[in-house]
Amino acid sequence: MVDDTIKNEYEKALQFLEVGCGCGCSAKLPKKELAELWENFQALTKPEQDIFLMAQLRSMDGGATNASRRLMNKNRVNKRTIYCWNHNTPICQKTYLNMLGIGRNYFENIRNHLLKNGLLSRVHGNVKRMPR
Repeated sequence: MVDDTIKNEYEKALQFLEVGCGCGCSAKLPKKELAELWENFQALTKPEQDIFLMAQLRSMDGGATNASRRLMNKNRVNKRTIYCWNHNTPICQKTYLNMLGIGRNYFENIRNHLLKNGLLSRVHGNVKRMPR
């Protein structure tokens, strides 16, 4: 059962590389390494995946605070991130998300948590509540 899941994940990664992202950046990446990264990331536990993504976002400059042009007293967070493969090949967000096998909502939740709380691990909201 576990071997079938691993094969499916590997095949999904290779299928994305064959189809591509539309901008052509996925064609620059080595297919085998990309599929192995997909497989290894999926093998991590959820907290490990969270920390991995937060560390990646920190290394790719995941958020910068600057002043608003219209409202001088209000700071805003610029969520611009430069995605790279091996620190020198720029890739698009679609390729990055497919490379790890995650969705955009999960990625945005991790990014927002990183901006608000730093590198602390995420805790589910019902942890302190007693079951009925």
